[in-house]
Amino acid sequence: VVGSIIDGTETDIDWTNSTSTLAATWSGFSDTLSGIQNYEYAIGTTSGGTEIVAWTDNSIDTEVLTLTNGTTYYVSVRATDNVGNVSATATSDGITVDTDAPVITGVVEGSATPLTYSLSFDGDGDYASVAHPSDGTLNFSSSEDMTYSVWFKVDEIPTGAFGAWVFQKSNPGYTPAYGIRISNQGTMHAYIGNSTTISGGTIIPGQWYHVLVKRTFGSHRMYINGSYYSITGGMSLATTGGPLEFGDDFSGHVNELAIWRKELSDTEIDEIYSGINPLTDSENYDASSDLEGYWSFNDGDGTTVTDLSGNDNHGTIYGDAAWSYDVQESSSGGGDADYQNNANTLIASWSSSDELSGITLNEYALGTTSGGTDVAGWASSGTDTVVTFSNLSLNNRSTYYLSVRATDAAGNVSNIVTGDGITIDLTAPAGTTVNDGTGDDIAYSGLDSTLSANWPAFTEATSGISKYEVSIGTSSDGTDIMEWIDNGIDTTFTKPSLSLSNGTTYYINVRATDVAGNVSAVISSDGVTVDLAGPVA
Repeated sequence: VVGSIIDGTETDIDWTNSTSTLAATWSGFSDTLSGIQNYEYAIGTTSGGTEIVAWTDNSIDTEVLTLTNGTTYYVSVRATDNVGNVSATATSDGITVDTDAPVITGVVEGSATPLTYSLSFDGDGDYASVAHPSDGTLNFSSSEDMTYSVWFKVDEIPTGAFGAWVFQKSNPGYTPAYGIRISNQGTMHAYIGNSTTISGGTIIPGQWYHVLVKRTFGSHRMYINGSYYSITGGMSLATTGGPLEFGDDFSGHVNELAIWRKELSDTEIDEIYSGINPLTDSENYDASSDLEGYWSFNDGDGTTVTDLSGNDNHGTIYGDAAWSYDVQESSSGGGDADYQNNANTLIASWSSSDELSGITLNEYALGTTSGGTDVAGWASSGTDTVVTFSNLSLNNRSTYYLSVRATDAAGNVSNIVTGDGITIDLTAPAGTTVNDGTGDDIAYSGLDSTLSANWPAFTEATSGISKYEVSIGTSSDGTDIMEWIDNGIDTTFTKPSLSLSNGTTYYINVRATDVAGNVSAVISSDGVTVDLAGPVA
């Protein structure tokens, strides 16, 4: 009676990292008359194959094997009884050689950083696609204003003749309606309309870029990382019947693609670059109703890329495109944080991958030196790539480093990868004075619509000043004239177009926020009184 066979010695295994040894175990062979005399085995790269090792008596030692990474091998066994009868063959389900260690990328440290996702592409046939909507929401006539905005990071410069597309509203065989292409020379080209191209200079692999392109009245403008870059003329159809595709032949990450049927203003562009949600209007952004598509890439699981604009232009992921915690850093969060103001909790995340056998174990540690484990020794997170350290007592102005390693199903262990560190900053910035006016402090102003102020830079010893905010009131700390607004890192402020009243004293209030998120106490001016009446004779 023929038995059964497994790869391995105890339980059936599917992977091995040995290139010289295979093991197999069998049972269930029987012969009720003369009994079994011997077993023979053979090894091949197909089920039942014998080209690696021809039929060999199991009592004979074999030479060391030479096995190839990525190849599956099958062990076959047959039994012979004491009168020469040979059983049918039993063959294992195969074992694959994997000698490639897992790869760790994108180690992110910081509980002050919201965990978001991007979509990662390997440039080898993976992509995401949004079917052409029949209602025309992703097409634009030659006379229509439009804007698109996207974050991306190139991992490898493409080598193909036509480069790679970060995204495109495709038009097979022709120029797309719009999109961004990376050439095989590493230069970026933005398309808006099927006959207009703007060159965006050379891309540095490993660096996140924000690109926004808009058109109106025959002009096309490109903004890179929030700053104006280039302009070109022309108006042409931005219309195709093809799908909107992400990551075609592209090796890298794509995030936060938004498309508007509007030319965004400079202040709106600043808001988008800073990381505001394009679905929510604010004082400086009023374009949420003009969105035709918005893909935040925060799905984080599954094969759907959700359109959040309300137009239901959802996409589907094909191939090996994968969700990644590697995202851009902006003033509203995201990316790897360098500072945080929480001494008790630390969130950390990373990406681990293995092309053959897959990740079976992630391990992490935390230390006060790069690669150190003095805060938390090596611990398992299973297949999770996000951990939260709780009940910590982290020291102000100290830097902490996350280290990660991964093991695949074949037993290969990755190199240890350590983040760039996160520094604890528990001290808020400190201000001194706020002067009314543009120079030395003034007590009176003859202007009926403008107030100005200036102040010495606030003291911040660790993470640095992220922004100043300013408000105006008729009392110290008041906001009845103007609510708090962002003044960037400027230490001067002027507010025009006010309606100031004669004889009223106005106070300008300033507060500072550091990079770690600590907010200073409010520092108020001593007030400036508006005097609009001339002397009385």
